Amino acid sequence: MADKTFSCTVLTPERTVLDTEVTSAIIPAHDGEVGILRGRAPLLCRLGVGILKLEGCPDPTRLYLDSGFAEVANNKITILTENALKPGEIDAAEVKSDLQEAQNRTATTQDEQERRSKDLARCKKKLELV
Repeated sequence: MADKTFSCTVLTPERTVLDTEVTSAIIPAHDGEVGILRGRAPLLCRLGVGILKLEGCPDPTRLYLDSGFAEVANNKITILTENALKPGEIDAAEVKSDLQEAQNRTATTQDEQERRSKDLARCKKKLELV
């Protein structure tokens, strides 16, 4: 099995969230999902808000990521993100409250509309994991 695995590391400014071997990964890039297998060509991409999906590793197999960058090189994925959460680290009640607040927020300017849209997306992605 070792010949099909590669390293996956997820780092935030505060901690190493994950450092494991995986057989595949789906990265939430800013413009869609990118699938990664062993032997993939080098890649550097900007992350969006989404779910990192992993196979062939112990739990967690899914993590919430909030922006950042991913680098794939030499059978290793390194993900640098502001926020990465395991399913058990997400407080469903708090996220639902944040979602309700974002839905009720009046957004009249372009900046306010963009912020509201990003807040809604963050909440919805977090709720996918709880």
